[in-house]
Amino acid sequence: MFWDGTRWVQPEAARPRRRGVGDWVATGAMFVVLALIVVPLSAATAVASPAITVAPTSTVAGVGVTVSGSGFPKNQAGYVALDGASGPAFHANGKGSFAVVMKVPAKTDTGSHQVAAHAVTKSGRQSSSPNDVVVASTTITVTSGQADPPPTPTPTRTPAPTTAPVATPRPTVAPTAPAASTAPPTQTASATSDPGPAATAEPTATAPTATKSPSGARLIFGLGSQIEGARAAPITQQAPIHMLSSWYNGPNDLGWITDAWHRSIYQDAYGAGYALHLITWTDVPETTFSASTGTVCGRAYPLSDQWRDDMRQLARAFAGSAGGPPLYVTLFTEFQTYPCIDSAWSPSAQVTNYYQALIAQYEQGVAIFHQYAPNALVSLGWGGWQTRFDNPSIDAGRSMIPHFAAAMGAGDFVSFQAMAGDSNVSDIQSMTATLGAYGPVMLAHHMPDGDTNSRAVVDATFYADVQTLLTSASISSLAGDGLFAWSFLNDQPMRDSSAVFSFVKSAVTTFGK
Repeated sequence: MFWDGTRWVQPEAARPRRRGVGDWVATGAMFVVLALIVVPLSAATAVASPAITVAPTSTVAGVGVTVSGSGFPKNQAGYVALDGASGPAFHANGKGSFAVVMKVPAKTDTGSHQVAAHAVTKSGRQSSSPNDVVVASTTITVTSGQADPPPTPTPTRTPAPTTAPVATPRPTVAPTAPAASTAPPTQTASATSDPGPAATAEPTATAPTATKSPSGARLIFGLGSQIEGARAAPITQQAPIHMLSSWYNGPNDLGWITDAWHRSIYQDAYGAGYALHLITWTDVPETTFSASTGTVCGRAYPLSDQWRDDMRQLARAFAGSAGGPPLYVTLFTEFQTYPCIDSAWSPSAQVTNYYQALIAQYEQGVAIFHQYAPNALVSLGWGGWQTRFDNPSIDAGRSMIPHFAAAMGAGDFVSFQAMAGDSNVSDIQSMTATLGAYGPVMLAHHMPDGDTNSRAVVDATFYADVQTLLTSASISSLAGDGLFAWSFLNDQPMRDSSAVFSFVKSAVTTFGK
């Protein structure tokens, strides 16, 4: 049987027909067509293997290099290691890519060294764990020479936003929340960590020195309400603060935060090896209006078409290269305060409708940043008080969190704030442990509330927070629960007290990456 150009033909049984030139040409054409179909299909089914690259491939000891990954499974978690020594954690995005900054230790010998990507499950971090597997590796060459000096402070210019880039104080919980007796007991600063009534008074206790974690746990530390000030801060110049944060408080900020001068600041920071962190927030009046999910009650701007247009402009302004340092994005920080009743999923149909519309908007925001900023990793921003209480009857407190499981899964990580005026220790521990079930966790902005507390109280609470949490055992526990980054809202307590500055500098140097 052969193809005659129009149909399959069965040769005569008694006298096999000799094929002519035309028959062979037609049959050959048929095989060419089949090849053109089969080969692309085979290529399309090929699965890319995980691979990593290092830029630059040759460096000197004591500096940071960018490790980029591609072809990894979606949402794969892991860490990068230099010659087997645990380094920065990574979390592949929806496209299987990631980029992290790895510092080459100052005492690294010259020559060739292995850089490997280890894929781990949430429970695995040690190399002896069966859940810890090297899935991709490459080499880097360390040459003789000295590391570059710390980044030169960028000349500062005070922007003129209409609304000052500040965070809100911790709001009260829903009216139907359980009585205060059901909340975890608050912690207060000890007498030895109280800097006294004067804002500039130093704590009487000697700042302890942080010790290295036996597990080698490391966090990305960040700072800022705006990038240029954070980069020039003394703590950034003297400790490994490798993430610079910037606040967007609404449409009035859009002009200055996306202007050419600020865009150049963002690119210069990327070029110096810093990751950037964009935090979006809104405090417009709450009202009743119609949305895609029905009648809602809450802040209108986060659900508007304008919000999506503004996010496109922000994504373009903050975008870095796909192989460069990441842009971390915290969308809707403290979003539990956006509807008319706080911190509860179903106190009314209008609130439930609001959250459902907000989730849809958040998912579009994730897509926008992934499209316009190839280095973006996006998260939903929780207020840090959510685990303090529980009221299953209206899905308030801890019972509210599972309603956002799909939304958190649509992002690249999860974030929360910690701004309580009395103590943030329990909030940070509890929120990290709870949100860690949904992905890697960032403490997006930590600083006791300065709007309703005196400077002395803020400084004392901050110092008590870090003394308790920036220790070997605590960092190991927090990292084990999923924490990968910690950003301070500002450095005022460190400027007010040399003891606080020394402690934070020591801790960030010990536990930072």
